[in-house]
Amino acid sequence: MVIDVNLPPDNPEENFGEFFKFYEDKPNHFKYREKIQNASGQAENVIYILFEDVLLFDPPLAALLRDEPDVALHYAAESFKDLLRLYSGGQLDESREYFVRVTTKNKSNEIKLRGLRAVLIDKLISVHAILIRASQIIPQITIATFQCPLCQTQIELEQIESRQLIPPKICPNPSCKNKGGFTVISKESKFIDWQSIKLQELPEELSPGRIPYSIQAILTHDLVDKVRPGDRVQITGIFKSYPNDNRRGKPITLFTPFIKVLSVKGRSTQENDLDISPEEMEDITRYSQLPKIQQIIANSIAPGILGREHLKMAAAMALFGGLRKTFKDGSSRRGSIHVLFVGDPGTGKSQILKQCKVVAPQGIYTSGKGSSAAGLTAAVVRESDIGGLSLEAGALVLADGGNAMIDEFDKMDKKDRVAIHEAMEQQTISIAKAGIIATLRAQTSIIAAANPKMGRYSDFKTPTENINLSPPLLSRFDLIFIVKDAPNEDFDKEMADFILDLHSDDTGEESASGKKNPLIPIPLLKKYIRYAKTHIKPKLTPEAKKVIKDFYLQLRKQNTDDTNAAIAVVARNLEGYIRLAEAYAKMALNPFVSKEMAESALKLAKRSLDDISLDPITGKLDADRILTGAPSQKSPIYIFLDELKKKIDANNGQPINEEDFLTDLEFNMKDVSREKLDRLLKMLINEGSIYRPSNNNLFIAKTRKT
Repeated sequence: MVIDVNLPPDNPEENFGEFFKFYEDKPNHFKYREKIQNASGQAENVIYILFEDVLLFDPPLAALLRDEPDVALHYAAESFKDLLRLYSGGQLDESREYFVRVTTKNKSNEIKLRGLRAVLIDKLISVHAILIRASQIIPQITIATFQCPLCQTQIELEQIESRQLIPPKICPNPSCKNKGGFTVISKESKFIDWQSIKLQELPEELSPGRIPYSIQAILTHDLVDKVRPGDRVQITGIFKSYPNDNRRGKPITLFTPFIKVLSVKGRSTQENDLDISPEEMEDITRYSQLPKIQQIIANSIAPGILGREHLKMAAAMALFGGLRKTFKDGSSRRGSIHVLFVGDPGTGKSQILKQCKVVAPQGIYTSGKGSSAAGLTAAVVRESDIGGLSLEAGALVLADGGNAMIDEFDKMDKKDRVAIHEAMEQQTISIAKAGIIATLRAQTSIIAAANPKMGRYSDFKTPTENINLSPPLLSRFDLIFIVKDAPNEDFDKEMADFILDLHSDDTGEESASGKKNPLIPIPLLKKYIRYAKTHIKPKLTPEAKKVIKDFYLQLRKQNTDDTNAAIAVVARNLEGYIRLAEAYAKMALNPFVSKEMAESALKLAKRSLDDISLDPITGKLDADRILTGAPSQKSPIYIFLDELKKKIDANNGQPINEEDFLTDLEFNMKDVSREKLDRLLKMLINEGSIYRPSNNNLFIAKTRKT
C-alpha cells in the first residue's frame, strides 16, 4: 500500500503517542519511550525529537509537522503529557507548560537566510547562522488578568503572539458595561521569559559584494540565554511575521518576518566536516602525503602573485594555526598565529589578504580605515522594539575560531587599535558599557597588512617608527615581515613576463618559465584546512623540542660575553615558535611535529627576526627595536651620540672635526666597521639628530645654541 504523505493524519495526538512509544532507533531500543520515562522520573517538562525520526516513522505526521508546526506541536505536547501521567502513576503538575522541541539534521528543512520567502510563513524551517546580537531577558505576558476600574471585576484574557497588549473590549459584568481603562494585575497574570536575538548569514557563505542578510529570532521559556553573540548556531523554528504600523500608528500591508525558535544548538566545526565527501577525503589524504605539501598549500593561496613565498607560507600557517592549551590551574595559551606584512605599496600584501579571505573556512576581511573599535570588538546598541540594551558582536568575535584579515592596519585610529590588544593575546573581548559587563570569546587569528607612514620603508628606523604602531601591539604578532620594492633587473623581467602570462593564460598556474605549479583547488583547500584544524592535534617530539630549545637559547645567549649586548628574543617568542611548528605539522596532517618540521618553521621565524630586529649597523638582533620602539640603549646609535656629545663638551661646546671623530670612534668600537659608521652618520644627519655647520664639522642638533 502506498502512503500519501499529503493526507493529514486522522488523529495527530494518537499518532504522536504511537511515535513516542514505538519508534526504534536500534532494534528493541525505544528511544523516546526511554526519554519520557527519564523525564517523568526527573520532573522535566521538555523533550527533544528529531524531525527525521518522525519522517521515518510516520510520513503524514512529519508533513503535518513541517506544514502546520503550531498545530502539530500542540498535539505532540498533549501526547507527551498523557505519557508522563502514565509513567508517573497519574501524577502531573498541570500548572506547568510542557514542550516538544524539534531538531533536524541531514538538511531536511534547511533554508539559507537569504532564501526565506513568503511561501514559508508559518512553516517549519532550519537555518545555520551566526548570532550577532542578543537582548536582555525580559518577561512577556501570555495570560493577562485585567481589572475593571469601575466594578473591580477581573477579566482573564489570553494574549496572542503580538507586539501589542490586547485589553478587553467591554467589561463582562452585566451591570457595568465599562469599555475602557482596564489595568493589568501582574500578580494574577502569567509571564514567560522572552529574549530577542539577531541572526546573520555566515561570513564564509556570503557572496562577494552582497550585504549580509539578517533576521530577528525569538527565544522563550527554557531556550533563553542558551547562546551569546558570536556563536554559530543551528536554529530550528517556525517562520512567522507580524504587522507593521505607519507613522500614524495605522497598520500597513508590509509585515516584518521573524523566527519563533523551537530549538537552538551551537554549530561546531565537527558538524561542518559532514560536508566532506569520501572522494574529497581521499584527495585530502593524497595531498597530505606529498613531500612538499606545505609549499603547495602556500602557493595555492595566492597563485597570481610571483614570489613572496615567505608571505604566503606565513599566511598559510595563520590559516591552520597552532594548538590552544588549557592548563590545570585554569590558565590557557592561545593557539592563534598573528601575522603582519609591512612594506611598500604595490608589493602584493593586500592581494594575499583577500585570497586568505577566500581560502579561510571561516574568515572576515575588513579595512583598518573603515573599522571602528566597536565594529572590531563589540558594541552596545539600543533595541528599537523593546527599548532595552543589547550586545552586538564585532568582526573579531564573529571570526571566532577562524581568521580576521585587516588591511590598512596602520590607518586605524589609535583608540581603535588599543581595543584589539586583549583579543590578540587573551583571545577574549571584555565589554563594560552602559551597565553591560560581559566577556566574549574571540579565538581569532589576525592577518594584517600595513604601509610605512612615510610611503617607503626606512632601514634605519625601527618598525614602530616606520608604521606608527605601538610596541605592545607589534609584539603580539608572531611573524612580521618587511616587504620592499627594490629595483632588480632579473626579478623585474620575471615579474613582467609573469603578469603578461597571467593575463593571457588567465589561470594563475603557469609561470613565465612555462612550468606548471601543482595547486590545490580552493574549495578542497578550504575543507583541507577545516579538517586539519578540527582533527589534527600535533604533539612535539623530543627531537623537535630540542631544535626549538636550542634555537631559542642560541638567540638568548648571543653576545653574552658583551655586557652591552642587546636582548635578541624574549619568552613570548618561544611560545610563538611552538605555534609555528604545530601549524607546519598540521599542514601535512601529521599528528607529530618532527625535527625537520620544526627546523622549517624556525627558518620562517628567523627571517621575521631578521626583518624586524636586525640592527642595520651591527648586524645583530635587538629585540628592543620591536618591544620598545627604539634601539637598545646599548645600540651603536646611542654610543655614537654619547661619544659625539663628549667630544663637543670637551671642545667647549664647539663643533668637532668629522674625520677625527670617526677615526677615534672606529678605533674604540672594534666591532663596527668604518663603512657602517659612515652609514650611521648619514642616517642621523637625514633624521636631523646631527647636522654639519660646515663641511668638515659635526654638531648635535638638540644642543644647538640659539
